[in-house]
Amino acid sequence: MPDLLGVIDGLYGATEAPSLWRETPRRIAALLGAHAYCIQQQEIGAAGCENVSSFGISDEWLDDYYAHWDAGNLWRQRGLAHALKKPVAKRFEAIHLSLLAPPEEFRRTATFSESLSHMDLFDCIATPLAVEDKVIWIAFFCGKEKDQFSDFEIRTADRLAPHIGRAARLVDSRSIATRYLHGNRLADFGAPAVLLDRRGEVIDSNMSFKEKIGAGVDRRFRLGDENVRAAVSAFIAGESETDSAGTAAIETDAGWRLRLFRLDRLFDVLHQHQDANACLVLFERDQNSAHAAASLKRRFELTETESEIASLILAGRSPMQIAEVRACSVTTVRWHLRQIYSKMGVSSRGALARRVNAA
Repeated sequence: MPDLLGVIDGLYGATEAPSLWRETPRRIAALLGAHAYCIQQQEIGAAGCENVSSFGISDEWLDDYYAHWDAGNLWRQRGLAHALKKPVAKRFEAIHLSLLAPPEEFRRTATFSESLSHMDLFDCIATPLAVEDKVIWIAFFCGKEKDQFSDFEIRTADRLAPHIGRAARLVDSRSIATRYLHGNRLADFGAPAVLLDRRGEVIDSNMSFKEKIGAGVDRRFRLGDENVRAAVSAFIAGESETDSAGTAAIETDAGWRLRLFRLDRLFDVLHQHQDANACLVLFERDQNSAHAAASLKRRFELTETESEIASLILAGRSPMQIAEVRACSVTTVRWHLRQIYSKMGVSSRGALARRVNAA
C-alpha cells in the first residue's frame, strides 16, 4: 500500500489554491497506479451545476474520454475503459468533484440527487468528503468481479477517508454501505451492528452484535438500557443533537458507546429509497477503552489510526477482528501495533494493558 499521507495533505491546500488542482490528482493517480483520472470542479447556478473546469492526465485522453462518455449514465466506468482500450478489471480511476457550496446547502438542492442518479455506486466506492465549506466527492471506479471490490480498492478508500473527511467512518466509507447494507442485511458486516425501528426493537442484527451483548438467536432481544429506546426514537424523529455527518452517539448504562445512522439519510447519499423509521446502530467502542485510548493519544502522540487500533486492542479485539472492523489486512494492523508499541515503549498487548492500568 503506497504512503498517501503527503498527497492527502496536498488536497487541503488544493481546496484553497485552485492552481494546485492539476498537480494533486496527478500525484494521487501516480501513487494509486491509476491509468487515468478526471477531476471536475462544479459551481451551483440557477440552471443547476455548471462545470467550471476539468482536468485529465492529458488533453488527448480527456477528449477521447468524453467522446466515449455514455450520456445515459455519465459516471459509469465503461466509457473510460473503452477510451483507453484497457480491460475494466485492469484499471483504477479516481474522479474528484469539488462542489462550491456548503455541504448542508448542497444536500438540500435537487442537483444533489440529480448528480447521484448518474452514479451507480455498485460500480464504485464513493467517498463524500467535507473540507471546510466545500464538498469533494472522491469516487474510485473499480473493476468489479462477482459483485465484490478488491482488498486494495477498499483499503485505499478506507485510508483516504479518515484523513480528509474527519466524518463518521460508515458515512465516509461507501464500500461498507454498498456491500453490506443493501437490502437491510447485516449478516456479513464485520463489526457489531444492529438495525432498530422507532420503538427501539430489533429489525436485523449480525452475529458479531449478538456475541458482543451475549444475546441468543431470538431476533426480538433488547439492548437492555432504557435510555436507548428513547434516544433512538428521538434520533429518528430528528429531535436529538447530531454531528455534521447527521449521526448521533449514545453512551449506555452498560458502558457501551453506540453511534446511530438514520437509514433514510444514509441511503439518500446512495440514492436509494429506505425506511425513514429505522436506524443503524454501530458499537464505536466501550467507554473505558475509549478514554484510555484518548489519553494515550495525547501522552504518546499517537495518530488517529493508532489511537483507534489501541482502543480496539484495549477492548479485547484480536488483530484479525480489528482488520475486519477496519476493512484492512492483518499485516496493516500489525504494522500499526508495532508503531504503537514503539511509541509507548512496550513490546506486547499485555504490556500495553499494564501500562494503561498503571497510568
